[in-house]
Amino acid sequence: MERAMRAGACGFVLKDAPYKEFKKALDQVAMVGHYQNNIEFTDEELGLERNVPEGVDLLSEREIEFIRLSCDTRELTYENIGEVMDVHRRTLDGYRNSVFAKLNVKTRAGLVFAAMKYGIVERR
Repeated sequence: MERAMRAGACGFVLKDAPYKEFKKALDQVAMVGHYQNNIEFTDEELGLERNVPEGVDLLSEREIEFIRLSCDTRELTYENIGEVMDVHRRTLDGYRNSVFAKLNVKTRAGLVFAAMKYGIVERR
Protein backbone atom coordinates (compact mmCIF):
# COMPACT_ATOMS: atom_id res chain seq x y z
CA MET A 1 0.00 0.00 0.00
CA GLU A 2 2.77 2.43 0.90
CA ARG A 3 4.48 1.88 -2.46
CA ALA A 4 1.21 2.53 -4.27
CA MET A 5 0.67 5.79 -2.38
CA ARG A 6 4.25 6.89 -3.00
CA ALA A 7 3.74 6.15 -6.69
CA GLY A 8 0.80 8.55 -6.73
CA ALA A 9 -2.25 6.47 -5.79
CA CYS A 10 -5.10 8.63 -4.50
CA GLY A 11 -6.47 6.10 -2.03
CA PHE A 12 -6.80 2.46 -1.16
CA VAL A 13 -9.76 0.08 -1.33
CA LEU A 14 -9.55 -3.59 -0.41
CA LYS A 15 -10.15 -5.87 -3.38
CA ASP A 16 -13.11 -7.52 -1.64
CA ALA A 17 -14.73 -4.17 -0.74
CA PRO A 18 -18.44 -3.86 -1.49
CA TYR A 19 -19.52 -1.93 -4.59
CA LYS A 20 -20.82 0.98 -2.46
CA GLU A 21 -17.40 1.53 -0.90
CA PHE A 22 -15.70 1.37 -4.30
CA LYS A 23 -18.17 3.91 -5.74
CA LYS A 24 -17.70 6.15 -2.68
CA ALA A 25 -13.93 6.01 -3.19
CA LEU A 26 -14.21 6.95 -6.87
CA ASP A 27 -16.61 9.80 -6.12
CA GLN A 28 -14.37 11.11 -3.34
CA VAL A 29 -11.26 11.02 -5.55
CA ALA A 30 -13.16 12.89 -8.24
CA MET A 31 -14.34 15.55 -5.78
CA VAL A 32 -11.36 16.08 -3.46
CA GLY A 33 -8.45 14.29 -5.11
CA HIS A 34 -7.98 11.46 -2.61
CA TYR A 35 -9.86 8.75 -0.70
CA GLN A 36 -9.41 8.05 2.97
CA ASN A 37 -10.96 4.91 4.37
CA ASN A 38 -11.13 3.46 7.87
CA ILE A 39 -8.90 0.44 7.26
CA GLU A 40 -6.56 -0.07 10.19
CA PHE A 41 -3.00 -1.20 9.53
CA THR A 42 -0.11 -1.69 11.89
CA ASP A 43 3.07 0.30 11.30
CA GLU A 44 4.74 -2.95 10.29
CA GLU A 45 2.06 -3.68 7.67
CA LEU A 46 2.53 -0.20 6.23
CA GLY A 47 6.30 -0.57 6.27
CA LEU A 48 6.58 2.47 8.52
CA GLU A 49 9.62 3.14 10.62
CA ARG A 50 9.91 5.64 13.41
CA ASN A 51 13.28 7.01 12.27
CA VAL A 52 12.72 10.72 11.92
CA PRO A 53 14.62 12.54 9.14
CA GLU A 54 16.35 15.85 9.75
CA GLY A 55 13.64 17.72 7.83
CA VAL A 56 11.04 16.95 10.49
CA ASP A 57 13.10 18.81 13.09
CA LEU A 58 13.20 21.82 10.76
CA LEU A 59 9.41 22.15 10.41
CA SER A 60 7.99 25.45 11.66
CA GLU A 61 4.82 25.64 13.74
CA ARG A 62 2.94 26.97 10.70
CA GLU A 63 4.20 24.10 8.56
CA ILE A 64 3.06 21.62 11.20
CA GLU A 65 -0.33 23.35 11.27
CA PHE A 66 -0.46 23.03 7.47
CA ILE A 67 0.38 19.32 7.69
CA ARG A 68 -2.27 18.65 10.32
CA LEU A 69 -4.92 20.50 8.32
CA SER A 70 -3.87 18.65 5.17
CA CYS A 71 -4.37 15.35 7.01
CA ASP A 72 -7.60 16.42 8.74
CA THR A 73 -10.53 14.00 8.43
CA ARG A 74 -12.67 16.90 7.17
CA GLU A 75 -10.69 16.54 3.92
CA LEU A 76 -10.07 20.24 3.49
CA THR A 77 -9.03 21.57 0.11
CA TYR A 78 -5.93 23.74 -0.08
CA GLU A 79 -8.28 26.70 -0.45
CA ASN A 80 -10.04 25.71 2.80
CA ILE A 81 -6.71 25.27 4.56
CA GLY A 82 -5.65 28.76 3.45
CA GLU A 83 -8.88 30.16 4.90
CA VAL A 84 -8.40 28.33 8.22
CA MET A 85 -4.78 29.49 8.43
CA ASP A 86 -5.78 32.96 7.23
CA VAL A 87 -3.09 33.09 4.54
CA HIS A 88 -3.02 33.87 0.84
CA ARG A 89 -2.91 30.95 -1.61
CA ARG A 90 0.69 31.76 -2.56
CA THR A 91 1.75 31.64 1.09
CA LEU A 92 0.02 28.27 1.41
CA ASP A 93 1.82 27.07 -1.74
CA GLY A 94 5.07 28.05 -0.03
CA TYR A 95 4.20 25.98 3.04
CA ARG A 96 3.29 23.03 0.82
CA ASN A 97 6.50 23.24 -1.21
CA SER A 98 8.64 23.59 1.90
CA VAL A 99 6.92 20.71 3.72
CA PHE A 100 7.10 18.44 0.67
CA ALA A 101 10.83 19.16 0.36
CA LYS A 102 11.57 18.68 4.07
CA LEU A 103 9.65 15.40 4.25
CA ASN A 104 10.77 14.26 0.78
CA VAL A 105 7.24 13.66 -0.52
CA LYS A 106 5.65 14.45 -3.87
CA THR A 107 1.91 14.12 -3.27
CA ARG A 108 -0.67 14.88 -0.61
CA ALA A 109 -1.08 11.15 -0.05
CA GLY A 110 2.66 10.93 0.54
CA LEU A 111 2.34 13.80 3.01
CA VAL A 112 -0.34 11.91 4.95
CA PHE A 113 1.84 8.81 5.17
CA ALA A 114 4.89 10.82 6.23
CA ALA A 115 2.86 12.69 8.85
CA MET A 116 1.68 9.38 10.31
CA LYS A 117 5.10 7.81 10.00
CA TYR A 118 6.84 10.60 11.89
CA GLY A 119 4.12 11.09 14.50
CA ILE A 120 3.02 14.53 13.30
CA VAL A 121 -0.55 13.22 13.14
CA GLU A 122 -2.04 10.09 14.66
CA ARG A 123 -3.78 7.38 12.73
CA ARG A 124 -7.43 7.12 13.64
